[in-house]
This record gives sequence, C-alpha cells and structure tokens, in this order.
Amino acid sequence: MIKREMIITDYTSRNEGTFSSDGMEIPMGLGMALTKNLAAMNYFAALPMAQKQRIIEHTHAIGSKHEMQAYVDSLVSSMYH
Repeated sequence: MIKREMIITDYTSRNEGTFSSDGMEIPMGLGMALTKNLAAMNYFAALPMAQKQRIIEHTHAIGSKHEMQAYVDSLVSSMYH
C-alpha cells in the first residue's frame, strides 16, 4: 500500500486531462486505471520511456473507462502468458 501512495504522489495534475510523471504526460484515464491495478502501475513505472509512450499512444483509441481498465489489466496479464 505504501508503494502505491509513493507512485501516485509522483503524479502532478497539469491540466484536466493529463498527469505528468518524470516529464511524461499521462492521460487521466490511463492514470486512473493504473491506480486500480497496483501490479500494472508498477509494471508501467518500470518500463523504458519508449515503451511507456507506445502504451500512451494506444490509449488514445480507447473509448470508455471499462475498455481502459481492461487494457491496463491486460498489461499485467500479458506478463504471465
């Protein structure tokens, strides 16, 4: 639980639609979905910037909270398959 709080506090709201972490803007929906899946949040945080950017670019095609959460959950499930 402490690790989750540390990661979340690294995000600062830059505007209504994005968070900023390590100089990278993260869409609000992605950031919110990551907070609901600690394993996915840690996985995303450990990725190189180029892989993070590919994930972020993919999220622009997602149209709902449910789809976003499923995508974020799939990031972790793909590690085990």
